[in-house]
This record gives sequence, structure tokens and C-alpha cells, in this order.
Amino acid sequence: MPIDSMFVEQAFETYSELIYRVCFVYLKNQADAEDTTAETFVRLMESKKAFESDDHLKAWLIVTAKNLCKDSLSHWWHKKRIGSEKLEFVEAPEPDNETFAILLELPIKYREALSLYYIMGYSGEETAQILGIGTSALYTRLNRGRELLRQMTDESCTIKEPYLHHE
Repeated sequence: MPIDSMFVEQAFETYSELIYRVCFVYLKNQADAEDTTAETFVRLMESKKAFESDDHLKAWLIVTAKNLCKDSLSHWWHKKRIGSEKLEFVEAPEPDNETFAILLELPIKYREALSLYYIMGYSGEETAQILGIGTSALYTRLNRGRELLRQMTDESCTIKEPYLHHE
């Protein structure tokens, strides 16, 4: 039996912004991120899964969104279409933060690790679990991602390390 619609509405109110950010980190496109966010919650409605806690639901939504994003990126249609960055008449919204704009330029494996750990505040163990990797692999990705960010920011501006400080 599908999940109750009130449960889905509550989950949407609570987690839609987070899921949108996850999708945007992957897809780098507002429209695609919105579509994938909506599809994530459609999957929740169709799901028969019993969630043990809010954290379990949140992790399930993030993993589902991540998988939908990866599916979208590998779909033939996505590879054949013209990206909005190639259309001169379309103005893409500027990121609020230069570091975030640089983060979007990183390879996905570093982008997702840095986003989950530093921006969304997951612990190392939680981040590794969401990504389906070991904690040592996660910390390797975080170190390499930070190094790439450092190199990219040194080239373009001077952004200090405390922005990425994890409490």
C-alpha cells in the first residue's frame, strides 16, 4: 500500500529545499533540479517502505534524489540536448556565493562528498553511508576535493578555509 499523502506533504515541506540542493549540485540546472526534486517525492508516494525515523526518511530521499540525478545525467536525451550555457539569450541565475560556483565545477564524486559533509552537515559516517562508500574513501574524496577547491580558488580569488569548516 502506498504511503499516506499527508506523510508525503509533511516530508515535502520539511525536505524539499534540501533535496533541491542535492539535485542542483548534480545537475547544475534549475529546471532539471526542480523536475528531479518532484520525481523524488513521486517516488516517495509510490514507495511501500516503512521509515524508522526522520533521519532514515531524509537519507532515503537523498539517496533516491542522487540516483535519479545520475540516471538523468546518463540518459541519452540529456547527452544530446543543448545546455542552457550554450544559449546566449537565456540568463542563468548567478550562484549566491563564489565558492559554491567553484564547487559546481568539481567532478561529481568530490562535489557530492563536500556538499553532504560541509554544506548539509552530515557526519563522515553518514556521508559515507549515503554515498555507498567506506569512510576512508570519503575522507580521501574530501581531501582531494578540498585541494581542488583550494587550487581553483587560488587561481580565481582568495576564499579562506573557514567557509568549509565543519562543526
